Amino acid sequence: IKHDYVLHLRNQVGVVRKVVETFFTRIIEEYGKKDRVLRIYKPVSIENAIYFPMKELYESLKNFEGMVQSEEDRIEITAAANRCMEFNNSIPAFLNQDLDGYVYWLEINEKKKFSRVVLQGVPINAAEELQEQVFSKIGRVVLTSATLTTHKSFDFIRERIGFDAQEQSILGSPFDYPNQALLYVSADLPEPSETMEKYASAMAKRCGELVEISEGKTFILFTSYALMDQVYDRLQPLSSKFSFLKQGEIPTGQMIQRFKKTSGVIFGTNSFWQGVDIPGDALKSVIITKLPFDVPSEPLTEARIEDLRRRSIDPFSHYQIPRAIIQMRQGFGRLIRKQSDTGVVSILDSRIARRGYGKQFLDSLPACEVVEDLMQVNFFLKLKKEV
Repeated sequence: IKHDYVLHLRNQVGVVRKVVETFFTRIIEEYGKKDRVLRIYKPVSIENAIYFPMKELYESLKNFEGMVQSEEDRIEITAAANRCMEFNNSIPAFLNQDLDGYVYWLEINEKKKFSRVVLQGVPINAAEELQEQVFSKIGRVVLTSATLTTHKSFDFIRERIGFDAQEQSILGSPFDYPNQALLYVSADLPEPSETMEKYASAMAKRCGELVEISEGKTFILFTSYALMDQVYDRLQPLSSKFSFLKQGEIPTGQMIQRFKKTSGVIFGTNSFWQGVDIPGDALKSVIITKLPFDVPSEPLTEARIEDLRRRSIDPFSHYQIPRAIIQMRQGFGRLIRKQSDTGVVSILDSRIARRGYGKQFLDSLPACEVVEDLMQVNFFLKLKKEV
């Protein structure tokens, strides 16, 4: 490899780094550096000074591919060149907003030494694109998941991803939910529309009661960091009795390992609703603090709601409820991971008992006894502990 060419590449990387820093500095100057998520409705009038330096770097990397002898190095160089090309395609698409059916927004996260800026462009409805680019090009496709259905129907997922299944079936669970699980619903708590002070205070009190009953061994699942922090702070007196682990304070893997060893309590948001697997006696209680509706002002959700309204379709029943049901089922699924597991899922959002749509959530969950009395929760856990 020619030493001069390596120096040439380093110089080009330096030029690209400078123009990228200048570009994102202009973004921050235009939209502010405070934490925010901001939907962008019209083309952005910031010059794209990145394009030509990035294009030159891409071309140099493609030339460099033929100079290296190692296949491993060649793969890395090709990947780097492709990232340059993708970047050069993405920036103009965001600035010009020239992709039909897309919603655009930016996310700014203020750090101690810098601000992190993310530019997003997402199709409002990906069904047609998925059908054309994926499903129509594959001979056979099998979709399998425990949470593909809402209200015992595949209609929602089929419409969202554009998959016209020739066969579909709902298979029974291997778990004996009526004997392994209990569902506690609290109809007496304030609704989320109450003031944060009143709502968080009542939520923390009930969470504390449930944690005491299960002797720790609890996941408390939230839909926002704000409520998680409020409840966590209010429950601090219990932290001397049970190990409290809050998402964001330590890496997730460490949290899980510590939780398994300490009969602890995990306070978690989005990532803990799915993909976390803790079978056995370490987890006996999952508390769902709020029905997991998407925030309607979040750009992608807002754009999808607007799209449905333009088509005279009710977004709440057609999109928001099914989305929340799928998330709820994923949260419920944290509890029972094998046939010997037992425990209680608690839903502390009183809307599930008070609102008409609450029945849709309950009907979509695994069949088990539903109670509204903490004494029954206590009795169930003691009974299963003795078995």
